[in-house]
Formats: sequence, C-alpha cells, structure tokens
Amino acid sequence: TANFVNESIKKRHSREKVIELMQLFKKDPGFVSPSRIYKFDGTLTKKSTRAEDRTYRFFLFNDMLAYAHGTKPGTFRLHKKIPLDAAFEVHDVLDGKAKEKNSFQIINSVKSFQVFSSSAKGKEEWMAMLREVTEQWKELKLKMEKRKNHMAVPQTEKKPNCQRQFKKNGRPCHRQFGMFTKRHWCYACGILCCSSCSPYNVYVNSGEKDKNRICTKCIRALMDIPENKKLYRLRDLPPAPREVSSPPAARH
Repeated sequence: TANFVNESIKKRHSREKVIELMQLFKKDPGFVSPSRIYKFDGTLTKKSTRAEDRTYRFFLFNDMLAYAHGTKPGTFRLHKKIPLDAAFEVHDVLDGKAKEKNSFQIINSVKSFQVFSSSAKGKEEWMAMLREVTEQWKELKLKMEKRKNHMAVPQTEKKPNCQRQFKKNGRPCHRQFGMFTKRHWCYACGILCCSSCSPYNVYVNSGEKDKNRICTKCIRALMDIPENKKLYRLRDLPPAPREVSSPPAARH
C-alpha cells in the first residue's frame, strides 16, 4: 500500500511538473500525454558545424527528449522533439576542445548531435539520466514483446482528434478532443481515441488479472480469448472495418 501511495504521489508531481514546464512556452509544446512522465531538465550547449554553438533548454521525459530556446517564461520556442527508440544512445566525448571538455554525443533516429555542459557535474548528471531513462524504455519494450499479444505503446503525441478508430456503426470518427471529450488510448493498437470509440474493457492476454481499454476497431480480434467471451457477445460488437460497405455513389 505504501509503495502504491508513493508511486501515485510521484506521478502527480510529474504531471504538475509538465504543466509547470508548459508555462515557459509561447505556444503549446505538446508535452502533455497520459503516459508521459517528467524526468529531468537543464541547459546544454549544442555544437554546430555550420554556425555558432547555441544554448538550449533540454527536457527529458520517459519517452522522449526535447529542446527549446528562450530567455524567460512565456518566450520559449520548441526546437525539436526526439523519441526514445532503439537508435537512442549516449556516447562520451573525451578529446574535445577546452571549452567542450564536458561534452557528449546524443545518437538518435531524428538528428544526432554533440552537446556540452557548463560543468563536469552537469555532464555526469545528464549522461546518467539519459542512460537510465533509455534503459527503462528498453526494459519496458522487452517486457511487452514477451507477451503473447503485444500491448501497444500508447501514442504520445497530442492529437486534436480521435485517431483512426470506428464508431459502433463502423464509420470513421474524427471527434475533436476538448474539455468535455477526454483522450483515451487503445491498449491493442495504441492509438488515441475518444470514449465512444473505446468503450470495451477486456483482457489483452488470457490469464491476466486486469482488463484494459480497447477500441471498436480492435475488439473482435481479442474475442478468441475465453475470458472475453463472457464479457461481450459477438453479435453486439461493431463490424470489422473491412465489413463496412462504402455508401453508394451519388447520382448526378
């Protein structure tokens, strides 16, 4: 119970920190996500081969690294968001110039680059945090891959509309998210969707203790699991996307 309470407090503080960071930006940087957890932030100078080196504020989350330029709250502009993936690595740089002696490389699938900290301690902290978060991401991915039915990694980008899901009548849904329309995600495909397009709670794997939210597009694929047959009847489920016929063409 104590561990659960501590974990809940940590998640709450993380959400509050994300909201606090958003106040730095002139425009919404899209940091808010149901599964996103704040880890670390600070100033690093990014080495440039074409122009002068530039100092950015870097923000590290459990699923991505972002950096922005700004001088005071309300003026920051997001420069780039880099997802944590299989290509993400951190390499030490030992033979830089005097001013770059606290430098290291960030290798990734978007744009690899070299940065340097203002102190040896700063470099040590950043490299330790980046490696720790990368290892956590890899462990989570490996754990998910070992499951019989892979539970999808939730879509973390903040989308304005319900994504690629289907209403109960089989038609596409593009409902706009807002104050009264909460973002959810399907644990089978990971896509963000509204509550109307993810009304089912079923087991992703047979023998599991917990049920998860599933969208109307993925529900039929999970009905082979015996436990799920006790929850819903096939005849009450929406048709699969391929079963939906196109409306007749209008006559002119």
